[in-house]
Amino acid sequence: MRLGVLAALLIAAPCAAAERVVVMLEPPDDAAFSWPSGRRAVVAELSLGDVELVLRSTRARTVADYEAEVLAAAGEPEAAGAVGVAREGSRGVAFVALAGARGAIRVEDDVNQGSVAEGAVALRVAELLRVRTFALPPPAPPPVSAEPTPGAEPPRPSWPVWPWLGFGGVAARGASSAAPMVSIGLRVPLSGFLHLEPSAAFTVDSLNVDTPAGEVALSARQATVGVVFAPENPGMLSGGIGVNAGLVWLSGLPRANAGYAGTESGTAVSTLGLRGFGTWHLGSIAIMAFAEAALLLPAVSVRADGSELTRVGQPWLMAGLAVGPTP
Repeated sequence: MRLGVLAALLIAAPCAAAERVVVMLEPPDDAAFSWPSGRRAVVAELSLGDVELVLRSTRARTVADYEAEVLAAAGEPEAAGAVGVAREGSRGVAFVALAGARGAIRVEDDVNQGSVAEGAVALRVAELLRVRTFALPPPAPPPVSAEPTPGAEPPRPSWPVWPWLGFGGVAARGASSAAPMVSIGLRVPLSGFLHLEPSAAFTVDSLNVDTPAGEVALSARQATVGVVFAPENPGMLSGGIGVNAGLVWLSGLPRANAGYAGTESGTAVSTLGLRGFGTWHLGSIAIMAFAEAALLLPAVSVRADGSELTRVGQPWLMAGLAVGPTP
């Protein structure tokens, strides 16, 4: 007989433990202090434990009244504790009151952390209420493969190839006016802060050269290859310098004064230049301001009757703005 009574008590003990009641007070979602996502996380965590969770609406309109109701609910008969979840500014707060306690325990975290904050608050609430859950061990991490996963995006280089389109002007010693120009380029990384930059440019109007025999309108095209020194991982603002060399093709259309006859002609000369630039990275666009001082080697000579009237191209100056996708 005694053995039977003892067995009955042992069987009933877990049942009694499973009947622990926790009261969860829920404010309306439109309340100023409501934190619905945090409340759902706490409900989900407590539902996995060995307690009977009783959900109850609250009529509190302030956080202070809400906390007082949680403390009062914890004092009700058969209640092992009570909990309420609220929001105070950027902080998510859970009030946990145990049966017989004189005050509620505050558990809080930054709501800007999203699900991380919600999970942390829920786990701490379950710990204070001593809710036991059946937790499986975390799954083993997948093996790291040296080969990229099919469909996965490869890692982006810190400074990839950068195409740019520039607009500006060109001026030269010996010319009486500047001319607008258009340029294009492609910056290719070599190693660290060292880059290769082929570029081309052409005038969209003429450089005017005044001489005693008349005026010559010069059109120019150039192609260069440069070595650029620029930051490997640029910030919002960055700068650099470059050295380039190439060829310039010039064609001249003369407008002779009375007594002279002009003949259209062209020539190609070498160029060697030094470029400085600053780049502003604005979202997906990069804007570069540049200035370049170069020499035409040799200088272009304008002649009449076998005599040299003027020389053009020492120095040969270019400046402008370029735009392209952010590297």
